[in-house]
Amino acid sequence: MYCDRHWRGVRDFSGGGFRVYLELEVRRVWCRHCGGVKQERLDFLADNPRYTRGFAFEVGRRCHNASLKSVADALHLDWHTIR
Repeated sequence: MYCDRHWRGVRDFSGGGFRVYLELEVRRVWCRHCGGVKQERLDFLADNPRYTRGFAFEVGRRCHNASLKSVADALHLDWHTIR
C-alpha cells in the first residue's frame, strides 16, 4: 500500500568541471507484514544513499593512488566522508 514520496538530492560523477546532483523521487510504502514504513531501495545508490554507487567506486579508485585529503579536495568532500 502506498504511503508517500519525497525528493532527495544524490551526488553523481562530476562533469565538465561541475558537480552533478540527481534529484530523485523516493517512495515510502506501508509494509503489511511488519506494519512499518519502508523506503524504496534503488540499486544504483551506494550504501550511503547520498551518493550513487558509481561515484562511491570512483572515490575508492582515486584513494588507491592519492591521499584522503587530496581526493577530498578534488571532489569537494570532507575527508571524514571519504574515510
